[in-house]
Amino acid sequence: SVEEAVERALKIVNHYLKSRDIEALVHFDTNMPLILGDLNRMEQVFINILTNACQAIQGGGRITIRATKDGNDKVKVSIKDTGDGISQDILPKIFDPFFTTKEKGEGTGLGLSVSYGIIKEHGGTIDVKSIRGEGSTFTIYLPALNPNNA
Repeated sequence: SVEEAVERALKIVNHYLKSRDIEALVHFDTNMPLILGDLNRMEQVFINILTNACQAIQGGGRITIRATKDGNDKVKVSIKDTGDGISQDILPKIFDPFFTTKEKGEGTGLGLSVSYGIIKEHGGTIDVKSIRGEGSTFTIYLPALNPNNA
């Protein structure tokens, strides 16, 4: 269940959200199909993306997580933040291993790279759109376990 993976990730980053005055809004379609995959690994994907979103938000903000059915054979999860956004010149590099914009000692540059790999292993894709000063939206598409029941 994507919903369970997101909820578990939110519990882990909850202190981070509260300490930075960040509101998390969560919306799931009813009767979401399951995906075939590893719950712990998908939880790690959401922890990585949520942690980055928290770090991008200065002085309070919002993270909106929305999970929907995408046609009859996919689950779509979007995570949108009201952070600083990612400049267009570095956007193509953010899934590269060891790429980071954080200060030395604050990040390894592996979170998004590992997340990208996990999503690919699950037969999915991840995309990002970002506008400086307005925030970023990460969109994940995963194959539904039983598309006929989606």
